[in-house]
Amino acid sequence: MTIRKLQQKAIGRPPACPFAFFRATEEFLEWLSRRVGARIVVDAGCGNMDLVDRMGQKCIRACGIDLRTVEYTNPLRPFVPCDAREFTYPKDGHVIIARPDAYGWVYEAIQHALSCGVREVLYIGGHYTRDLQWAEEDLSVVLEEVYQNAGEDGETAWSLSLYPTQENT
Repeated sequence: MTIRKLQQKAIGRPPACPFAFFRATEEFLEWLSRRVGARIVVDAGCGNMDLVDRMGQKCIRACGIDLRTVEYTNPLRPFVPCDAREFTYPKDGHVIIARPDAYGWVYEAIQHALSCGVREVLYIGGHYTRDLQWAEEDLSVVLEEVYQNAGEDGETAWSLSLYPTQENT
């Protein structure tokens, strides 16, 4: 029996492919809608725009950004081809980085988004030690696990925000 078949047997479903797009659960999208309210959400590294579409269906104001250009023409859910490390994020908005497929940009994108004054960055995935380990040592960043089983493959959502100071409150 292959390792993949053993994993399937152990968890009852195929294991997540590390490069598959994030598939949010309905429960997570409802929770996200309550969390963000009327503020805009930027899906950094949006890939095929599926998450942006699903957020829009829940009346979440969302847009997608990605280095790769996608053919997408829904004016209600804009797509901006750009680098997440350079985008001008809306102050007091939210950023989602869901199951990133290239790990070199995540740290810089989170740092940049927080420096733009976003309310929080939601990191969704299972690569905590690789992508978020730095946040445990950064005293200016609050790191909190906020939602388990956010996606169909059991991903966890972590919130990253700046520790409140007089300058950023």
